[in-house]
Amino acid sequence: MTYSESVDTSNITVAESLYPVRIVTTGKSGSVSFTMNHLSDINWKLAMNGGTITTSGTGATKLNAYVPPLVGTEVRMMLAFQSLDDDEVIVWPQVFNTGSVEVERGTYETKAGLPVEFSVELPDPAILTTPYKRWTSGSLAQGI
Repeated sequence: MTYSESVDTSNITVAESLYPVRIVTTGKSGSVSFTMNHLSDINWKLAMNGGTITTSGTGATKLNAYVPPLVGTEVRMMLAFQSLDDDEVIVWPQVFNTGSVEVERGTYETKAGLPVEFSVELPDPAILTTPYKRWTSGSLAQGI
């Protein structure tokens, strides 16, 4: 998993200085990207920002059909990361997959994966004022 956050800035300059007298933030954006190595119906639905899965039959005749969402009916989702050692948790309350989904079928060694890149959104500024929250414990918890 890779989390990226970028800051857009603008320089405020005056004629008396070659350096900016102040740098102001004009925008921020974040993204979470990873590859899901299990091509399940639920993971496919997550990668496509929603859609419907219908099941027919049972046992040996069971069949699932996935239909992607129509344009404008996609849904936002919550995403979370928990480290293997349980010493870090990150929760993004609202994300939307804005990356392209390219599945390459390969041999056993190369495996098929479902790559995704979610853009981080601020759900409702009246309720949440941060796009994510991070908790740490153990050696990662470094207080100031």
